[in-house]
Amino acid sequence: MALGYDTIFLVVDAAKRAGSSPPAAMRDALQQTRNLQGVTGLISYTDTIRIPVKGVTIVGVKDDELFVAGQILPPFVPDP
Repeated sequence: MALGYDTIFLVVDAAKRAGSSPPAAMRDALQQTRNLQGVTGLISYTDTIRIPVKGVTIVGVKDDELFVAGQILPPFVPDP
């Protein structure tokens, strides 16, 4: 559910910055996203690929309680 929220938040943020709705304006606004604070962490795009640079949160369970076991940023993102 949180990733869905972040997706909608990202699209709304890009639409506001684009100022219009043509696909090229939205694409460019998405590509310019840097350090957008979402529920699941920061969302950023680089200038070269259209996959966001986003950390992965690892959640653990101990004694029936959830906890954040770690957060990693993948060192490599393959081309789509």
